[in-house]
Amino acid sequence: MSTKKDRLNEVYEHLRKHFGVHTKKDFADALKIKQPGLYSAMNGNEAYLTDNLFKRICAAYQGVFNLDYLLTGEGNLLTVEEDVSTGRIDKETSQSSSYMEKYIASLEKQIKDKDDQLEDKERTIKLMEQKIEMLEAMEHIDSVRNYPFPVGVADDRENPNLKI
Repeated sequence: MSTKKDRLNEVYEHLRKHFGVHTKKDFADALKIKQPGLYSAMNGNEAYLTDNLFKRICAAYQGVFNLDYLLTGEGNLLTVEEDVSTGRIDKETSQSSSYMEKYIASLEKQIKDKDDQLEDKERTIKLMEQKIEMLEAMEHIDSVRNYPFPVGVADDRENPNLKI
């Protein structure tokens, strides 16, 4: 089983690889602690390897590190979500596999819901276009109906030789 020092250094290496933490100073700044305290903890000084330090890590990088692992060494360094996002998921682990199946099912449901919403909006647009066409046709009929004389009948003033 790993020591607290090992687990802290494991956290630091993960942050360097995946979160752009380049120095121990960056790490200390993210945790809002003084650099000498972090250096002492990383070198194995038990006085600085406190539960509070590991809680700060989990608070600063929410959803990334498994607090139980950091405190006890049991389980995995990363949360399942972080394993997935960094591509570290163990396909052999049934818990991870079950989580992935649930996550995929959730995403598929969200996609289906969005597709249904899109279809509803498309139907609404089509109905509105039909209404517009009907209103335009009705306006045309009204304009013909309100014409001063029947369409096709000449006005006597324009052609005095034509008798109605």
